[in-house]
Amino acid sequence: WGAMERELVWIDSEEACCEACERLCGAGASPVAVDLEGTDLSRESGFCLLQAAREEGPVYLFDVLSLGRRGFDAGLRQLLELGGPRKLLFDPRADSDALWQQYGVRLGNVLDVQVLYCWAVSWNSLYLPGMAKATADLSGLADGLREELAELKEQGRRLFKPELGGSRAVWEERPLPELLMRYSAADVEVLFALHDELCPQASERRVLEISNRRLCRHLARDTPETGPQRDFPLRADLCTVFVRGGALLARTSTDELVKHFGRFGQVAGVTHRDSSGDYAFAFVEFEDHSGALKALRASAAARHRGRFGSVKWPKRAGAFIADYLAIGEGEDGDGGKSETPAEQGGVQWQ
Repeated sequence: WGAMERELVWIDSEEACCEACERLCGAGASPVAVDLEGTDLSRESGFCLLQAAREEGPVYLFDVLSLGRRGFDAGLRQLLELGGPRKLLFDPRADSDALWQQYGVRLGNVLDVQVLYCWAVSWNSLYLPGMAKATADLSGLADGLREELAELKEQGRRLFKPELGGSRAVWEERPLPELLMRYSAADVEVLFALHDELCPQASERRVLEISNRRLCRHLARDTPETGPQRDFPLRADLCTVFVRGGALLARTSTDELVKHFGRFGQVAGVTHRDSSGDYAFAFVEFEDHSGALKALRASAAARHRGRFGSVKWPKRAGAFIADYLAIGEGEDGDGGKSETPAEQGGVQWQ
């Protein structure tokens, strides 16, 4: 791995753009790593540079300021949309906003490396890890390269971070400073390193489903979602149900709960709490998602309702989990009675 050793190819003409996109979209199983840079990426403005590369070969730096819409008609649209090769991006919500609102390009066939990282390392926080955190955890990165990369990133930030004495407008300078060209190339190279190390530790199919549903959910919002809060489910969210009840649940042993919920699927564990004589709750975690879905549906059926109390998704996932599932949930949690096939994302969790 060595971002500093890659050939960098600057693209600022339609002819060169077409040729580069043909190479990136050409036959081959390897994905394409993509990242965007700009003065302040948003739905309205700030998009200056798009960098893309295969795992081998040059890093292409597409000068969006010079190319404008002509660049997307010359191959970038084909590369970035659903019919193009699989793309690796890290939290592409702002990137997808800029592409869609400014150029009418709907980013598709994306594997979100932020989602991949969270699934692979069993992330359990309600807050999102940044790329720096994920990169710091790379075990396959030699110490010398780690230090070289950290120095490159720090030097680059000094050029465009106002709080470090830089200016965001530097992304609009042409020719672009060589340091920022290498900075941008390093970003896409890190995506490959993360992908190669983390993919064996997570279900790539599930990560792809969540990645693309995340983009659909984000683009459907009237205002972009901001902040560090996690906005997608993890494995524990999808495999766990929250059981809330009264005295009967309080008197029920953990073994009895395992036996009861074992009818729906293999139970991995139960956290049982008796808060008072008339209120108790439990978290039941299944080995796979199908058990949680069956438990929710059974609770919603009239013949089962009330035995222990309500069964619904954990509150930690209540803000977003229904958007990722074919089975829906009411605002206060209806146990999964309403079923809505998430057409936009094509996600089927059955």
